[in-house]
Amino acid sequence: EDVDQVADLKTMKRSCSAILINNFESFLNFYDSISPKTFNYNGFYLIVVTSREFLRVEEVFKLIWKKMLYNVDILLQDKNQTGKFSLLTFFPFNQHSCENFKPVKINEYSFESQKWKTDVFFPTKLKNLQSCPLRVGTYESSPGLIVKKLNNRSEISGFEGEMFNEIARRLNFSMEIEVVNLINGVSGGILYANGTADGLFGRIVNGEFDLIMSLFSAVYLRSVFLTMTRSFYVDKMIIVIPADKLMD
Repeated sequence: EDVDQVADLKTMKRSCSAILINNFESFLNFYDSISPKTFNYNGFYLIVVTSREFLRVEEVFKLIWKKMLYNVDILLQDKNQTGKFSLLTFFPFNQHSCENFKPVKINEYSFESQKWKTDVFFPTKLKNLQSCPLRVGTYESSPGLIVKKLNNRSEISGFEGEMFNEIARRLNFSMEIEVVNLINGVSGGILYANGTADGLFGRIVNGEFDLIMSLFSAVYLRSVFLTMTRSFYVDKMIIVIPADKLMD
């Protein structure tokens, strides 16, 4: 498929794709088409470079991470070895950097043997965030999420707070928490159909936060632009009406 010719690109959400490019400009054409409506950010993507003179791999990975895609590999032909192809990827979190885009060779293919060197194609990247800090936006919603200041640092508790504390422990990341005031009493702000938003939603859409939390309802429109957890809490509602106002 050619991004300039696929008429229904905007309506088809990809979970896996192979993208052929021959220079950095053609990559940018593809890059401009990436949006939450067209690409599953948890999907798997292979960029195949058709030119042997492509040198801007690290810059490609940096831009890809900016779009929040992470299962992305680049396949390119070795300059000095005809018939050999290298498979490169990046690991955004490591012991030395929390935003690392240096290309790492994870596999190799030889036309001579017609085999891959290993069976590793999309290695795990987000199981250990190497104690890196995530910017977290929230508002208090007791008893689900309670925020307390301890030694100039915000600590969270409540059943949602404890859940995220456990996620942070297991995935090995820290949280820089900012409590945001509600807008006109609306919890977290509003996310609109065109992708614009205000409040907490606006700040995560604009890249100011990595994570927002506090009893948000999982609704379709939000799932288009944000990756949400599965629903883990359901609140029962009882409606009381006068006896003379019959309700079917």
